[in-house]
Amino acid sequence: MAYPFRIMLTDNQRAELRTLIGAKNGAARTLTRARILLKVDHGDGGPGWSEAAITGALDVNASTVLRVRRQFVTDGLAAALHRKRPDRVYDHRLDGEAEARLIAIACSTPPDSLARWSLRLLADSRAPHPVTPGVPARADPEYIRGGVTHLFLVTKPLCGWRHVTVGPRRTRLEFAQCVKEVVDTHFPDADRIVLVMDQLNTHSTLSLYATFPPEEARRLAARLEIHDTPKHGSCLNMAERELSVLARQCLTQRLPDQSAMATAVTAWATRRNAAIHTIDWQFTTDDSRARLRRLY
Repeated sequence: MAYPFRIMLTDNQRAELRTLIGAKNGAARTLTRARILLKVDHGDGGPGWSEAAITGALDVNASTVLRVRRQFVTDGLAAALHRKRPDRVYDHRLDGEAEARLIAIACSTPPDSLARWSLRLLADSRAPHPVTPGVPARADPEYIRGGVTHLFLVTKPLCGWRHVTVGPRRTRLEFAQCVKEVVDTHFPDADRIVLVMDQLNTHSTLSLYATFPPEEARRLAARLEIHDTPKHGSCLNMAERELSVLARQCLTQRLPDQSAMATAVTAWATRRNAAIHTIDWQFTTDDSRARLRRLY
């Protein structure tokens, strides 16, 4: 049978391939290609295996055998063994100065309001080692658990405003105090406040009556227009989007106690409010009725 790209190895080439396979320190791809070349050798003393025999013995595809033969015939032994380096030249988007400045910023301590997430308060059990020349920053994975805290987040999405309250619990008392702060402190002049909430058991006007005298609870409730998201549909609450941003930007750092968390969260909210980051909500009422019909 006449094979395309017929291979006949020299004695030196066979010796080089056997040495490469015997060393067993090359890449798996390179060693497989060396074995293919030895088996497909039709020169004097070569085994001259068929393509079917090689694919079955070495567990490779027939197209791989053909590719190795073609590269050996057209480009030589080195090209058949080793992956070709890309010819494309990529332009550097940053010069040396900009790259050094970017690396310095990445290695520096992040702002108080930025990190990553975990609502569990963590403290370093051992002091981390800072960055030194040639050595990256190192931190002991062991930590001391400092407890659990809860966050109440209120946002005015079209105005780019948000406020976060940090507390040890999320009972009716904390919820009622949060609502009172919204009504009397943040929006004292509003005739009606539209409040969108999920269906957590404490998120109702009953919490106001359980916390304040009836007259005060009625005064606060009269200022509110409450809309509950559907059960299992709390993603419709825009505050969930702000909580996601807070989680990703601020709460992944290790925070030793509630005070440290309050400081970090306040700095985050202040920075976001100063930048007037609004929420571009594009999920309309018609969309919700069509796509979330099972929730209504």
